[in-house]
Amino acid sequence: MHKLMEFANRNIPQEIAMYGKRAQDNAPATHFRCDRVCRVNGDLYFSTRENTLEGPFENPEKLAREVQAYIERMLLLRMSL
Repeated sequence: MHKLMEFANRNIPQEIAMYGKRAQDNAPATHFRCDRVCRVNGDLYFSTRENTLEGPFENPEKLAREVQAYIERMLLLRMSL
């Protein structure tokens, strides 16, 4: 799990990660929730704020790519509203 967080910290652009800031947060911060990743029968999944379970993914690299793609889709959706 620690390696996944390191991968996310290196590969998710700061401007995308900043969108995770909540209205009640005092200062801009990057928040990663390691408890949103789980393994079921050897496959990796991640849960979202929208209460969906995304996956399965065979390895942490594929999971990290899909997390990035999911964030980008959510940002586009939010900007189109």
